[in-house]
Amino acid sequence: MIGIRQEVMPHVRFEQKDWGRNEEASKKAGIHIPNRSTFIIITSHGSKDSSEHIVEEWLPRKREEASRGNYNLAWVEHFEKQYEGWKKGHEIPREGTPILTWQAISPEQNARLRAMGYTVIEDLAAVPDNALGNIGLDGRSLRDMARAWLNEGKDKGINAQLIAEQAVKIDNQQATIDNLQSQIDQLKSQLSEKRGPGRPRSEAA
Repeated sequence: MIGIRQEVMPHVRFEQKDWGRNEEASKKAGIHIPNRSTFIIITSHGSKDSSEHIVEEWLPRKREEASRGNYNLAWVEHFEKQYEGWKKGHEIPREGTPILTWQAISPEQNARLRAMGYTVIEDLAAVPDNALGNIGLDGRSLRDMARAWLNEGKDKGINAQLIAEQAVKIDNQQATIDNLQSQIDQLKSQLSEKRGPGRPRSEAA
Protein backbone atom coordinates (compact mmCIF):
# COMPACT_ATOMS: atom_id res chain seq x y z
CA MET A 1 0.00 0.00 0.00
CA ILE A 2 1.25 3.47 -0.82
CA GLY A 3 1.44 5.37 2.46
CA ILE A 4 1.03 9.05 3.09
CA ARG A 5 4.54 9.17 4.51
CA GLN A 6 6.03 8.81 1.05
CA GLU A 7 7.80 12.02 0.13
CA VAL A 8 7.68 11.50 -3.64
CA MET A 9 4.43 11.14 -5.55
CA PRO A 10 4.18 7.78 -7.33
CA HIS A 11 3.96 7.56 -11.10
CA VAL A 12 0.53 6.59 -12.40
CA ARG A 13 -0.85 5.82 -15.80
CA PHE A 14 -4.19 4.61 -17.10
CA GLU A 15 -5.08 1.67 -19.33
CA GLN A 16 -8.27 0.01 -20.44
CA LYS A 17 -8.35 -3.72 -19.76
CA ASP A 18 -10.68 -6.69 -20.02
CA TRP A 19 -11.45 -8.48 -16.77
CA GLY A 20 -13.97 -10.99 -15.46
CA ARG A 21 -17.23 -11.55 -17.31
CA ASN A 22 -20.00 -9.17 -18.28
CA GLU A 23 -22.94 -11.41 -17.43
CA GLU A 24 -25.68 -9.34 -19.03
CA ALA A 25 -23.81 -8.78 -22.30
CA SER A 26 -22.65 -12.40 -22.40
CA LYS A 27 -26.22 -13.70 -22.04
CA LYS A 28 -27.50 -11.44 -24.79
CA ALA A 29 -24.65 -12.33 -27.18
CA GLY A 30 -24.52 -16.01 -26.25
CA ILE A 31 -20.74 -15.82 -25.90
CA HIS A 32 -18.31 -14.79 -23.21
CA ILE A 33 -17.90 -11.01 -23.12
CA PRO A 34 -15.52 -9.59 -20.52
CA ASN A 35 -15.99 -6.44 -18.52
CA ARG A 36 -14.07 -3.49 -19.91
CA SER A 37 -12.75 -1.04 -17.34
CA THR A 38 -10.05 1.57 -16.97
CA PHE A 39 -7.28 0.64 -14.58
CA ILE A 40 -4.83 2.90 -12.81
CA ILE A 41 -1.33 1.44 -12.70
CA ILE A 42 0.74 2.79 -9.82
CA THR A 43 4.52 2.59 -9.59
CA SER A 44 6.14 3.89 -6.43
CA HIS A 45 9.12 6.20 -6.84
CA GLY A 46 12.36 4.24 -7.13
CA SER A 47 10.55 0.90 -7.28
CA LYS A 48 10.17 -1.62 -10.08
CA ASP A 49 6.97 -3.01 -8.57
CA SER A 50 3.57 -1.70 -9.61
CA SER A 51 -0.02 -2.31 -8.63
CA GLU A 52 -3.20 -1.81 -10.61
CA HIS A 53 -6.77 -1.05 -9.60
CA ILE A 54 -10.04 -0.12 -11.27
CA VAL A 55 -9.71 3.63 -11.31
CA GLU A 56 -13.39 4.38 -10.63
CA GLU A 57 -13.07 2.44 -7.37
CA TRP A 58 -9.52 3.41 -6.40
CA LEU A 59 -9.79 7.20 -6.71
CA PRO A 60 -12.89 7.58 -4.48
CA ARG A 61 -11.31 5.26 -1.93
CA LYS A 62 -8.11 7.34 -1.85
CA ARG A 63 -10.09 10.57 -1.55
CA GLU A 64 -11.90 9.11 1.45
CA GLU A 65 -8.58 8.06 3.00
CA ALA A 66 -7.23 11.58 2.37
CA SER A 67 -10.22 13.10 4.17
CA ARG A 68 -9.25 11.04 7.22
CA GLY A 69 -5.61 12.13 6.94
CA ASN A 70 -4.38 8.72 5.80
CA TYR A 71 -3.35 9.72 2.28
CA ASN A 72 -1.93 12.78 0.54
CA LEU A 73 -4.86 14.91 -0.66
CA ALA A 74 -2.68 16.82 -3.16
CA TRP A 75 -1.78 13.53 -4.81
CA VAL A 76 -5.44 12.51 -5.06
CA GLU A 77 -6.34 15.83 -6.68
CA HIS A 78 -3.45 15.46 -9.14
CA PHE A 79 -4.49 11.90 -10.05
CA GLU A 80 -8.10 13.01 -10.55
CA LYS A 81 -7.04 15.81 -12.89
CA GLN A 82 -4.72 13.45 -14.72
CA TYR A 83 -7.52 10.94 -15.16
CA GLU A 84 -9.92 13.58 -16.45
CA GLY A 85 -7.31 14.67 -18.96
CA TRP A 86 -6.71 11.06 -19.99
CA LYS A 87 -10.43 10.53 -20.61
CA LYS A 88 -10.58 13.63 -22.78
CA GLY A 89 -7.41 12.65 -24.64
CA HIS A 90 -5.69 15.83 -23.51
CA GLU A 91 -2.20 16.29 -22.21
CA ILE A 92 -1.80 17.19 -18.56
CA PRO A 93 0.19 20.43 -18.22
CA ARG A 94 3.33 19.49 -16.31
CA GLU A 95 7.06 19.75 -16.48
CA GLY A 96 8.63 17.64 -19.20
CA THR A 97 8.71 17.10 -22.96
CA PRO A 98 5.21 16.31 -24.34
CA ILE A 99 4.93 13.01 -26.18
CA LEU A 100 2.30 14.69 -28.37
CA THR A 101 5.05 16.68 -30.12
CA TRP A 102 7.58 13.80 -30.29
CA GLN A 103 8.29 13.20 -33.96
CA ALA A 104 10.59 10.19 -33.45
CA ILE A 105 7.70 7.71 -33.19
CA SER A 106 4.79 6.82 -35.44
CA PRO A 107 1.33 8.41 -35.06
CA GLU A 108 -0.02 5.04 -33.89
CA GLN A 109 2.65 4.74 -31.19
CA ASN A 110 2.09 8.34 -30.17
CA ALA A 111 -1.66 7.87 -29.78
CA ARG A 112 -1.21 4.55 -27.96
CA LEU A 113 1.24 5.97 -25.44
CA ARG A 114 -0.99 8.97 -24.69
CA ALA A 115 -4.03 6.72 -24.37
CA MET A 116 -2.10 4.76 -21.73
CA GLY A 117 -1.40 7.93 -19.77
CA TYR A 118 2.15 8.73 -20.87
CA THR A 119 2.08 12.49 -21.31
CA VAL A 120 5.80 13.29 -21.32
CA ILE A 121 8.89 11.53 -22.67
CA GLU A 122 10.47 11.59 -19.21
CA ASP A 123 7.71 9.28 -17.90
CA LEU A 124 8.24 6.81 -20.73
CA ALA A 125 12.00 6.78 -20.10
CA ALA A 126 11.34 5.92 -16.44
CA VAL A 127 9.12 2.88 -17.06
CA PRO A 128 10.40 -0.12 -15.06
CA ASP A 129 11.21 -3.38 -16.84
CA ASN A 130 8.22 -5.21 -15.40
CA ALA A 131 5.81 -2.67 -16.92
CA LEU A 132 7.19 -2.73 -20.48
CA GLY A 133 4.85 -5.52 -21.55
CA ASN A 134 1.86 -3.32 -20.79
CA ILE A 135 2.97 -0.91 -23.50
CA GLY A 136 3.17 -3.59 -26.17
CA LEU A 137 5.74 -5.65 -28.01
CA ASP A 138 7.66 -2.46 -28.75
CA GLY A 139 7.65 -1.33 -25.11
CA ARG A 140 11.36 -1.80 -24.54
CA SER A 141 12.37 -0.17 -27.81
CA LEU A 142 10.09 2.82 -27.11
CA ARG A 143 11.56 3.26 -23.64
CA ASP A 144 15.10 2.98 -25.04
CA MET A 145 14.24 5.56 -27.71
CA ALA A 146 12.94 7.91 -25.01
CA ARG A 147 16.11 7.51 -22.96
CA ALA A 148 18.32 8.01 -26.02
CA TRP A 149 16.32 11.07 -27.06
CA LEU A 150 16.67 12.65 -23.64
CA ASN A 151 20.40 11.89 -23.53
CA GLU A 152 20.81 13.34 -27.02
CA GLY A 153 19.05 16.49 -25.85
CA LYS A 154 21.52 16.83 -22.99
CA ASP A 155 24.42 16.24 -25.38
CA LYS A 156 23.05 18.89 -27.73
CA GLY A 157 22.92 21.33 -24.87
CA ILE A 158 26.53 20.62 -23.99
CA ASN A 159 27.59 20.82 -27.64
CA ALA A 160 25.76 24.10 -28.10
CA GLN A 161 27.66 25.55 -25.16
CA LEU A 162 30.99 24.32 -26.57
CA ILE A 163 30.15 25.74 -29.99
CA ALA A 164 29.26 29.10 -28.44
CA GLU A 165 32.52 29.16 -26.49
CA GLN A 166 34.48 28.23 -29.62
CA ALA A 167 32.75 31.01 -31.56
CA VAL A 168 33.83 33.54 -28.93
CA LYS A 169 37.41 32.29 -29.16
CA ILE A 170 37.36 32.59 -32.96
CA ASP A 171 35.97 36.12 -32.73
CA ASN A 172 38.72 37.07 -30.28
CA GLN A 173 41.38 35.53 -32.51
CA GLN A 174 40.04 37.37 -35.56
CA ALA A 175 40.10 40.64 -33.61
CA THR A 176 43.72 39.98 -32.69
CA ILE A 177 44.59 39.24 -36.32
CA ASP A 178 42.84 42.41 -37.52
CA ASN A 179 44.75 44.43 -34.92
CA LEU A 180 48.09 42.95 -35.97
CA GLN A 181 47.31 43.55 -39.63
CA SER A 182 46.51 47.18 -38.84
CA GLN A 183 49.86 47.57 -37.06
CA ILE A 184 51.70 46.00 -40.01
CA ASP A 185 49.99 48.39 -42.42
CA GLN A 186 51.00 51.35 -40.24
CA LEU A 187 54.63 50.17 -40.12
CA LYS A 188 54.69 49.78 -43.90
CA SER A 189 53.33 53.27 -44.31
CA GLN A 190 55.94 54.71 -41.92
CA LEU A 191 58.80 52.89 -43.72
CA SER A 192 57.57 54.16 -47.05
CA GLU A 193 57.54 57.76 -45.78
CA LYS A 194 61.11 57.46 -44.43
CA ARG A 195 62.49 56.16 -47.74
CA GLY A 196 61.01 59.00 -49.66
CA PRO A 197 60.20 58.87 -53.36
CA GLY A 198 62.44 56.58 -55.40
CA ARG A 199 64.94 57.90 -57.92
CA PRO A 200 63.57 58.30 -61.41
CA ARG A 201 64.79 55.75 -63.93
CA SER A 202 67.69 56.85 -66.15
CA GLU A 203 66.67 56.95 -69.78
CA ALA A 204 68.87 55.33 -72.37
CA ALA A 205 70.86 57.81 -74.50
